[in-house]
Amino acid sequence: MVLNTKSNRSTQSKQNGSFNVGLVSQFERLLHHAMAPATLQADDGDDRVVCRVEELDSIGAATMELRLETPRLATLSKVQLSKMAEALAAKLNYLMEPIAPIEIDLDKCSVQLRSRPPRRSEATTSYYEVMVTVGGSIALVRYDKPKGSRRERVPMLLTREVMVRLVGDFDLAATNS
Repeated sequence: MVLNTKSNRSTQSKQNGSFNVGLVSQFERLLHHAMAPATLQADDGDDRVVCRVEELDSIGAATMELRLETPRLATLSKVQLSKMAEALAAKLNYLMEPIAPIEIDLDKCSVQLRSRPPRRSEATTSYYEVMVTVGGSIALVRYDKPKGSRRERVPMLLTREVMVRLVGDFDLAATNS
C-alpha cells in the first residue's frame, strides 16, 4: 500500500527558520493514518519524503528506509557536502548509536555515515547507515552483518517522534547546506 500526500511549497508550506513545516507535518499526518505494511510518501513542492514501514503501532514502527529526496542537494560543492556530513553526525545524536562520516567520495559527490561504534553481539554487528548523494537524497537504513555472512538490510525500530524528527533534521540539513 502506498499512502501519498502532496502540497505546493509556495502556497502551503511555512518556513519556521529551520525546516519545512509543511513537509514535516504532512509526513506526521501520513504516519498517524498509516496501516502497515505501507510506503509513506509526502510531497511538498520539489521535496519528497519516502518511508517504507513494515510494522506500525501507537508508539513506533519497524521501518526499512527513511529518505528525503530534494533537488536542493544537486548543487552542493564538495566542501558543502563535507560540512553537511559533519552537521548530520552531530545532529542525529538521538539514534541508538552515534553516527560519523566513514567515507566522503568527492568524485561521486556522496557521503556515507555509519554507527560509530556499531552495536555488536557474539553473532552480529548492527549499524545505521546514512547516505547523502548530491543527486538529491538523504537516506537512513539499518544493517545487520552476521559473522561470516554478507550484511543485510533490517528494519529500524523507531518511535513515531523520532521518525518525524529525522524528517525535520534531514530537511534542515538540505536547507543549511
